[in-house]
Formats: sequence, structure tokens, C-alpha cells
Amino acid sequence: MTEQQLMQDLTATFPGLRAEVNYPFSTELVGLALKADTSVLMPDGQPIFDDFGCERDHDNGVHVGFHAWLERRGWYIEPYGYGSWCAIPLPSDEETRQWKAERAFREVVFQGPKLPDDCPF
Repeated sequence: MTEQQLMQDLTATFPGLRAEVNYPFSTELVGLALKADTSVLMPDGQPIFDDFGCERDHDNGVHVGFHAWLERRGWYIEPYGYGSWCAIPLPSDEETRQWKAERAFREVVFQGPKLPDDCPF
């Protein structure tokens, strides 16, 4: 699902959620900047975002149902400061295979993983 398609899906499903096609934190990545206050709710009545971590249905401040909703569309979410979040595309199967092959090669060449785990996912 492209950024535009995800943005249309987000605004149709969660009318109070503000999404911008812009990954404002790096020019090398793509994604959607997301903002919502606690009045934007999931179907269970809990807010999508809970920066204070008070709700039990949240993981890292994001409703677990919203995590699942994004994942079904091929995206995941990361926090970016108070009240700001970023939806980022999940890696493709090819990207995952490539990363695993590079990691295996380094383990052979360096006879063990001497580099820090740099897996982006």
C-alpha cells in the first residue's frame, strides 16, 4: 500500500487523525507523519495514542489495535516526540532476505557478529 493509499484509508477510518505524506525526520526514508489528540478513538473507545502510557491496551503509547491495523496494510509506527508519530513501510521479503544474507556474510568474515545488531526491523 502506498503512502497516498494509506493516507486515504487513515482519514476514512479515523477522521480526527492528521496525516501528512512526509517523513519529516530524514530525507532518505518515506512515511507518514501522524498526529492525533486523545479525542481520536479506536472502536473500543480508547485513544489511538496515549503518550502517558496510562492505558493497558497500548504498546509504547500506541493502541495495539492500531498497530495491527497498520501492519495489515504493510506499515508500522514509531514515536517521534510528544504527540508525533511516523508510519513507516514494513520491509519487503526481499529486503529481509538481503539483510539476513549480509548478516550471515559478516558472521563468516568476522567469525562472529562483532558488529552491533543493525537490523532496522
